[in-house]
Amino acid sequence: MTQRSMLFFLSFLLACSSYEGARTESVRSMEAAEADDGVALSADQGGRRLIRTAWLSIAVVGEEGQATALRRARELAVRLEGYVQSETLSHVTLKVPTERFEEAVSAIEGLGRVESRNISVDDVTERYTDLEIRIRNARQLQERLRALLNQTDDIERILEIETQLERTTVRLEQLEARFRSLDRQVSYSTIEASFSLESRPGPVGWVFYYAYAAVRWLFIWD
Repeated sequence: MTQRSMLFFLSFLLACSSYEGARTESVRSMEAAEADDGVALSADQGGRRLIRTAWLSIAVVGEEGQATALRRARELAVRLEGYVQSETLSHVTLKVPTERFEEAVSAIEGLGRVESRNISVDDVTERYTDLEIRIRNARQLQERLRALLNQTDDIERILEIETQLERTTVRLEQLEARFRSLDRQVSYSTIEASFSLESRPGPVGWVFYYAYAAVRWLFIWD
């Protein structure tokens, strides 16, 4: 077996053994936390990693009411220690701390008449745990490769180890970036609110409205 093959085989074994050990440790930790008198890893989510998103359609009266609703939504985000991700003349996307999500949704619904409300919860616990394990494995492999690099004077082997170390480092940076992105989505929930103008009948519209109400009264009694 060549030195190149031996290095690759060693790296593969280290990664596999580390991955299985880390996964077992993670599973045991979660089971222990859930079994400890019902005390979960997180006081409100039982240790689950959840991404919450709300889509709200709110009807307001007039353009001035629309502008006021948008302003209050921005102020709400700041007050709850969140931020405005994007905004148009009638739509705003807010990011708020997950623990303030329900409070924020309730406050925005109070800005007008709720036309539609849709809330989704995405459980990403397995993705979260898997990324943690992969990051831990990559760091361990990185450390072992650096140790091997310091233990050899063979130029060819040094080049092989450095190549593997560079790949591992790039992979680690990619995993860490994905983990940070997922962690932000878990920590900050998304609220998308659209503020539409309330439909109000004009002078002729009121005539037809009352005519309809009168005819309905003649034929239907509650």
